[in-house]
Amino acid sequence: MTKEDVARAFSEHRFTDAYPFIAADVRWNVVGAAVLPGKQLLMQSCGSMLAELDGVEVRFDRFRVITSETAVVVDSVAHYGGDDPASVAACDIYEFDGELVTSITSYNVEVDTPVAR
Repeated sequence: MTKEDVARAFSEHRFTDAYPFIAADVRWNVVGAAVLPGKQLLMQSCGSMLAELDGVEVRFDRFRVITSETAVVVDSVAHYGGDDPASVAACDIYEFDGELVTSITSYNVEVDTPVAR
């Protein structure tokens, strides 16, 4: 997988596809919520998220990717269906050392109105 493929997989909640490309000492900063040091905590958090999303329809209305030699940025807007529907605008910044993700910074905010594509 390319760096872009890894970032896309993680941002689309296809975490297991991205796991092989996550460094053991990764640092995931979910701004305003938590800082998760290490791959094990990241995987636990992702597992919890997948359990919460089980049976929930997820639709991305925006999904933009910007790449550089050492980083990938994903800007997205996702709509989550189900009993408690929500729309979330997100920006995930992935930093790489070689082929491995060493840092993820995630900004997430729930939005009430559609966001321009």
